[in-house]
Amino acid sequence: MVVVETTLTQLQELIGKNITLTQLDETLFDIGFEVDEVEGDELKIDITPDRLDAISPVGLARIVKSYMGLAVEQPNFETYKSEYELIIDKSVKSVRPFTACAVIKGLNITESQLKEIIWVQEKLHATFGKNRKKAAIGIYPLEKITWPITFKGEKPEDISFQPLDSQTIMTGAQILSEHETGKVYAHLLEGHDVFPLFVDADNKVLSLPPLINSHDLGKVTVGEKEIFIECSGFDSHALQILLQNLVCLFSDMGGQIHDVIVNDGGTKTVMPNMKPETRPLLVEDVVKRTGVQLSAAEIVSNLEKMGHTAKILFEDTVEVSVPPYRSDIWHDVDVIDDVVRGYGINNLVPQVPDLATQGSVLPINQFESELTDVLVGLGFQEIKTLGVTDKADQFTKMNVSLDDAEFMTLGSTADKSINMLRTSLLPESLKLLMNNRSAPLPHKIFEFGHVIMPDDSVDVRSQNCANVCVSIAKDPSTFTDIKQVLESLATTLGVEFEFTEYATPYYVAGRSARFSTNGVIIGQIGEVHPAVLGNWDLTTPVSSFELDVKKLLNAVRGN
Repeated sequence: MVVVETTLTQLQELIGKNITLTQLDETLFDIGFEVDEVEGDELKIDITPDRLDAISPVGLARIVKSYMGLAVEQPNFETYKSEYELIIDKSVKSVRPFTACAVIKGLNITESQLKEIIWVQEKLHATFGKNRKKAAIGIYPLEKITWPITFKGEKPEDISFQPLDSQTIMTGAQILSEHETGKVYAHLLEGHDVFPLFVDADNKVLSLPPLINSHDLGKVTVGEKEIFIECSGFDSHALQILLQNLVCLFSDMGGQIHDVIVNDGGTKTVMPNMKPETRPLLVEDVVKRTGVQLSAAEIVSNLEKMGHTAKILFEDTVEVSVPPYRSDIWHDVDVIDDVVRGYGINNLVPQVPDLATQGSVLPINQFESELTDVLVGLGFQEIKTLGVTDKADQFTKMNVSLDDAEFMTLGSTADKSINMLRTSLLPESLKLLMNNRSAPLPHKIFEFGHVIMPDDSVDVRSQNCANVCVSIAKDPSTFTDIKQVLESLATTLGVEFEFTEYATPYYVAGRSARFSTNGVIIGQIGEVHPAVLGNWDLTTPVSSFELDVKKLLNAVRGN
């Protein structure tokens, strides 16, 4: 969740009505938000992270005002044509290739608005912008800029300007190593031959994104009436979304939107695009998905409560105009979700589905529950380990050659020790025993969990297998000890196991076996090899068995 900090008084002023805290709380809850903390007049409100338009008090007030029917009409984000041009030079493509921008006029930024702008900017940086890695925002006083602006890349040693909140002129390299903000975000530019730079026609620096604005052209102050906004990053669509939400924020503050022509290698794009997205919505789909018999007129009314513009296109079809700040609307289902919120979640009447069947526990899950009861009765403790693991843990430490191993690898992961999906539960049990070596012996543990086995015969090239692994760690822990546990299970289930000596790299030769029933191999059992125990830094003997739960269930059923 994203937390918006505001006051009840501020929201009342923005909404234009002295609503009570209870009314606000109930309205926000219906929309899908929640008042989290109240301290006097100060409020902390949780909003869902997909609603960028609600990240500021101004945007939140816009939503509440519409929902409560206090808006005379939906906001009109009219864009005025201008001749402002921004040029993206090819030199910046290797480091930060895209930007989206706009000009806002007619403002008179107050002290409280300036604080809100700074707060929203940093909140968007931290959330949607992924700490400025995905996107960074720059806001500048328009009157100080000479057009056109160029977005280009320059060598760090060739960059020289006075950063915001600094008393001296610095090079690009110095900003990364000496400026407080530069040091925090230095990792975003380290290793690049050139740094991104916004400069005006007089070659004055606006900013070094995503790090810092310049002191001369990048400082917005109270009373500012005209500003330039840019969002830079790697995903042009994401930058458009970010820009649209910022533009709507300034529009709600009384600003007029003026476009900017972005020239990217000769391709000119006019920004921002504030046209609403228009789509048809079938009444039948709404009724089918909600279970509520709503008419076209009622659907229109509920959508307008949620900030959309809607009209009846045909008797069975509504035309919806999604405002530009609603970046969370991707599918008709999202629009129908807003219909339900406008209708009121509390107005929905629960109904028992008209189905011929009833839900129940899956047989294999019920079977696992029965096996758990038996093992717990035998004094074993259940454990849970992760399904993602390391090749060294699954194979190398188990004395299994990677050349002989078959497994599903993971793609790029932040933690390089997480690189595959487990094919056995035993290595993870040994890891847990290693991490609990200081606990008093004996250790009697078991785990039910899925292992993932490669299988080219199915479309996803793998199969999930439900296994159970049972282990005893004590001195001594013999084949007989663990075999008695397995035979207790067999007696309880009414099956008989046949044991066949079988050598594996991780069990002691002559003290390990496969076990089967009715000719179907169910699993393996044995004493863990001392070399494997050494690989896991274990000094206590361990005996274990691992079996396929589904095969055992089939054996019990006689399948």
